[in-house]
Amino acid sequence: MNLFYLPITVQVPESWQITSVEHIVFLEGPLPKPTSVREATIELQRQGKLTADSFTAFVKDMQTANEQSPELVQISPLKTIGKMITFGQRIMPAPPATMPADQAASALPPLYRWSTWVFVPSSDGGYDRYGLQFVDLDIDSYNANKDFLESIISSIAYNEKADADITNGSAIR
Repeated sequence: MNLFYLPITVQVPESWQITSVEHIVFLEGPLPKPTSVREATIELQRQGKLTADSFTAFVKDMQTANEQSPELVQISPLKTIGKMITFGQRIMPAPPATMPADQAASALPPLYRWSTWVFVPSSDGGYDRYGLQFVDLDIDSYNANKDFLESIISSIAYNEKADADITNGSAIR
């Protein structure tokens, strides 16, 4: 599926669709193993340009966060796909604080923060940065659907035509 104004595609079931609210664009669809969350929602973001130095600093900051809390912050290695580079970060929920049993029974599962960035080299030597971020994905839903969700992120591919359309201003916005 082409991702609106991002120069990438992903493989998702036909039941998935692109939606928008105000100026925020989402890729949404049902999870094969619903838990408290029945659908996955991925926010699609244009995040502007980075200079080569800013790109290096961004990656270093993510690596530092991983080194400081490896049990909570996981990063995926830089991966080159065509002319683009992908990089991801996952933040596991912190271990829950002890709470009374009557509150624990009604507590919602903690959220799992998962972001993937796509960097496309620009003509000025920097990078155009795009983001895919899971929204309201709790740890139980992630664990039940891990292979499915991983397959979506693993299917990211560069879309040269969309990149050209974005560059020359003819992409849908």
